[in-house]
Amino acid sequence: MEEDKTFNSSLLMLKLLAMLARSLHEAGAPAHRLEDTLHAVADAMGLDLVVFGTPTSVMLQVDGHMEMLRVRPMDADLSRLVAVDRVGARLARGTLSPEGAMEALQDLSDTPRRWGPAIILVAFAVGSMAAALLFGAGWVEALLAGGLAAFSAGASGRMSRNPHHERVMHLVVATGVALIAGLAASVYPMSPERVALAGLIVFVPGLSLTTAMAEMATGHLSAGTARTAGAAIVLLKLGLGTALGLELASALVDPVQGPLPAPPNAAYWPMVLVAGLSFGVLFQARMRDFVWIVMASVLAIGFTGVAIDLMGPRVGPGLGAFAMVLFSNAQARLRDVPASVTLLPGLVLLVPGSVGFKGIQAFSHAQTMDGVSAVVEMLIVAMALVGGLLAANAVLPPRREL
Repeated sequence: MEEDKTFNSSLLMLKLLAMLARSLHEAGAPAHRLEDTLHAVADAMGLDLVVFGTPTSVMLQVDGHMEMLRVRPMDADLSRLVAVDRVGARLARGTLSPEGAMEALQDLSDTPRRWGPAIILVAFAVGSMAAALLFGAGWVEALLAGGLAAFSAGASGRMSRNPHHERVMHLVVATGVALIAGLAASVYPMSPERVALAGLIVFVPGLSLTTAMAEMATGHLSAGTARTAGAAIVLLKLGLGTALGLELASALVDPVQGPLPAPPNAAYWPMVLVAGLSFGVLFQARMRDFVWIVMASVLAIGFTGVAIDLMGPRVGPGLGAFAMVLFSNAQARLRDVPASVTLLPGLVLLVPGSVGFKGIQAFSHAQTMDGVSAVVEMLIVAMALVGGLLAANAVLPPRREL
């Protein structure tokens, strides 16, 4: 009888931890954060847990009982991450029963995302307009980039409903965006490459690459390697699709000759604020977190700019990440929320995805040396960001694993 009780208890705990693992994965937690959180909860409950997480699977073992979850890479959902973090914290403190935790996690999985498709589409457009201005574009280019981002958001949402269409989504969307940008360059003097990059900026997997570097730097080699491969495939699809679209446009029309419009310098810092807000929406953040997200975004861009002027473009991003992670960990302790609430929107402004995108474009035009240079630069910047992140966590550790 006692053995049956122990057996049933072990199965209950395994099911609970599996639900917690799935919820963390659906909220976008990377492998090292997911495993550390599960270990913290298991240790507090006196369980002997073995867990192995990757972007596509999670394996758990509790007292000889094993379960494997088949999952898929997910975008960050910060409001869901806060809710899951609270469940895990209450479990660790013993103020929530396993049955209550399972019920809370089930309710959370049934809850719709905080920001719906219409708001997400607006965030896509506004974020791409801000990115275009930050890249040095003029207002016409920025407006076109925003329109193309709205187009790409709608097209990707429709294509993602079909698994066969989803596999070619990035290639098709990039081709369409680049084709329209190339055709527009026959009407108004602009850089179609810059417009296409801004219109696709949300799809560029710079954050995934940086997360992969962090996973490998913390010893999660399988997860980091898998995530790196996934980011590389997305970059290839976007780069090849953009090259195809621009080539089609150049075959149909001739670009307008003339000087490109100068970027509006006064719009730089307002666009940083707008970009922070847009990424907060795209990451499904809560309204109460937006002030802190904007503060983290301004700190990330401002400190990085100063650091680049003083230390150069190789070290500067790492120092910017260091300052921003310190801020994120401090606000996490102050507000009792995960550090990721401000860390992810701030970090995404620093990631080198646009550099990798340009590298793939260079390869597609047979500019091998330029492509290799861009890819190497992307990796150096990514490692600088990871170094800053790890150093800041050593100086001021986050409140909890998330």
